[in-house]
Amino acid sequence: MISEIAIFEASAANVDLADPDSPYKANLEKQLKTILASDGAQAAYYAQVIEKPHIIILFINWDTLDSHINARKAP
Repeated sequence: MISEIAIFEASAANVDLADPDSPYKANLEKQLKTILASDGAQAAYYAQVIEKPHIIILFINWDTLDSHINARKAP
C-alpha cells in the first residue's frame, strides 16, 4: 500500500468542514469520490488543521505506486 498525503490552503480563510452545509466540504467530498473511482484507490479522507482552519490535508491510500501514478495521468 502507498499512502499519499497532500496539504493545501483553502481559498477561503473561514472554511468550516464540520458544517454539513459548507459548499467547500461538498466540493471536497465530490473530488474524493472521483479519486476513489480510480483503479487502485483504497481509501481517501481529509482533515482540517484546527489551529489553521484554511489548511486542509488529504490522505489517499493506493494499492501500488503505479496505481497512484496512473491516476495522476488520467484526464
